[in-house]
Amino acid sequence: MKFTVISYPKGSDHPDGETDVSEVGVEALANLLGIPADSLIDVYPLGEVQLVALHRISRISFDLSSHEYFLEPQGSAGEDAKQSFGWPTVAMAVGTRVTVFRDGSWDGPWQVEFQGTIDDLHAPEPVRHSMAREGELEYWVVFDEPQYDSSGHGPFRGAQIWDRYLIPEV
Repeated sequence: MKFTVISYPKGSDHPDGETDVSEVGVEALANLLGIPADSLIDVYPLGEVQLVALHRISRISFDLSSHEYFLEPQGSAGEDAKQSFGWPTVAMAVGTRVTVFRDGSWDGPWQVEFQGTIDDLHAPEPVRHSMAREGELEYWVVFDEPQYDSSGHGPFRGAQIWDRYLIPEV
């Protein structure tokens, strides 16, 4: 798996740089964030403590006065990922463009409708929730633009989304 630090000018939703930090290793990155290595699946904001530690390990410089930084894991793309992660045969393919929409019966799960792409960070898996539909899958979707959920949390650049909220583009 590849790990990238993405830099954003403060107050901007548009990145202005990225640095591959895969050589640091998954264990060191997980320790930096204080989580188990097998849980390193989301996008993580990096604060001063993490960036100082990452600088010591990698010798990469960071400017917290003008930028915000996020650690983003990225899976390997394509058919190899489908096979190695046990991609369900009934699932939408990696790279499928989708529209993520709001549920009309409640105020969520996102503030607005937006576009994204099915990613191979994790293979789709059954939704484990009392409100899940029979056979419903959740997909890892990378968003075209950062988004806020219906509770105002974010911005998120990707998330696991139930397939009931996804419309594949044709």
